[in-house]
Formats: sequence, C-alpha cells, structure tokens
Amino acid sequence: MKKDSLGAQCLAEWFGTFFFLVIGIGSVAVLVLGLSDINYPWMAACWGVAISLAIYIVAGISGAHLNPAVTIALAAFGGFDKKKVVPYIVAQIVGGITAAALVYFLFRANILSFESANGIIRGTTEGLGAGGIFVTQAGASVSMFTAFINEMFLTFVLVLVIFATTDANNSAAPTGGIPAIMIGASVTFAGIALGPLTGFAMNPARDLGPRLFLLMSGWGDKALGSHYYGLIIPIFATIAGGLIAGALYKNVIGKRFI
Repeated sequence: MKKDSLGAQCLAEWFGTFFFLVIGIGSVAVLVLGLSDINYPWMAACWGVAISLAIYIVAGISGAHLNPAVTIALAAFGGFDKKKVVPYIVAQIVGGITAAALVYFLFRANILSFESANGIIRGTTEGLGAGGIFVTQAGASVSMFTAFINEMFLTFVLVLVIFATTDANNSAAPTGGIPAIMIGASVTFAGIALGPLTGFAMNPARDLGPRLFLLMSGWGDKALGSHYYGLIIPIFATIAGGLIAGALYKNVIGKRFI
C-alpha cells in the first residue's frame, strides 16, 4: 500500500478537524440561537458523532488525530513521528479557523439578530456574547483552577480511550471500526457529565482555531476570554490531560497486554 505524504496527511488532519467542528459548532449555534428544540445532551451527541464520522473519513490517511493533545500524547507515548507534530497541529488549528468561518457565514444573519435583540456590541464589556457559540468558557461559578482540572480530566478520558481502543495488544479492544464509535462516545458522555462546567473543549484546536477567527471578526481581546482563559485552559489543561493518559496507559495499563 502506498504511504501517504506528509502533505496529504496534513490535508486530512485539516479536513477531519474542519468537518467535525462545523457540525459541532453548528449544533451549538442552533442551541444558542434557538433555531430548533435541540437540547444540551443532543448537542453533545452531535459532537461525538461528528468526531466518529471524521475518524472514518480520514483515519486511513493521517490516523485522524484531529486534536493537538492527541498528537502530542501519541508522539510522547504512542510512537508517532515527532517530526510530524508541528505540521499536524498547524493543520488542526487551521481546520478550526476555517470551520468557525463557515459556521459564521452560514449563521451570520441569525447571529446579528441575536446580538441586536440582546443589545450586544462586539468587543465591549458584554464580553463574548454570541462569540460563545464558537469557543468554550467556564461557568459563572467555576474558578480557573477548577476549569483546569475539569478540562484536564475530560481530555484524560478521551486520550485514555484512544490508547485503549486502538492498542493491538489489548484483547478487549474493539475492532472493525468500532474504536471510532467508542472515541466519539467518550466525547459525548464526558461532555454530558462534566461539559457544562467548561464547555468540554478537550482539544486545543477545537478552541484556539475558532478563537483566532473571533479575533479577526470584531470581538477583539474579548475573544481570549476573562483572564486570558482561552490561552490557558483549553490549551494547557487539555495537553496535560492527554500526556497523563498516555503515560498511564504506556507505563501501567498497557504493560499488562504485553
């Protein structure tokens, strides 16, 4: 079988990230803007199913990391080529930017109506306003420390499931495409259980890409979140969670299967 070039792999990472984020962010837009009777659990399910579908589409080319925290954890503990880490992450972040741009284009009229009806002026003291459709943020009573632990644990769950379900030495690991379903399910159910605290980013590109789009679209520094939340929690907490999961699986759990 012909091995795909790094360019093809990066293109796959861009498209896979773009694909699942358009569906995921779109489901948030529909919920926030009141365009259907979708509720929070169904929105979380949209994210999970979208991720599973994206994995099916691009995994054969790039492995479908679709997430810098996954790429970094696989480079550290899963044998992924470290020379590909930066190109993969850039492709994933660009996927987030372009996904946010498309969702904004599709829902622009609704977003403008929402802002007008609620007296929201972008980049002012109202904060994110409709920008919250695109990025994550902590709940009103959630401290930065709690948010960090929450996002770290959520990503820990995701990456641990990825390692366990894709380990050829794990006799309990599913086969025949089922790992993609399990990975998507981990996002859905972890998101339902703990997501309301922080919006379940679980992925630096999922948050940073759209946040960069907001910076270019009139939200100004409000796009970075209160106390620069967006530059801390969705990036460092998720990467930390992924590394902890990778270390635990590689050094403890995975050794039982060797």
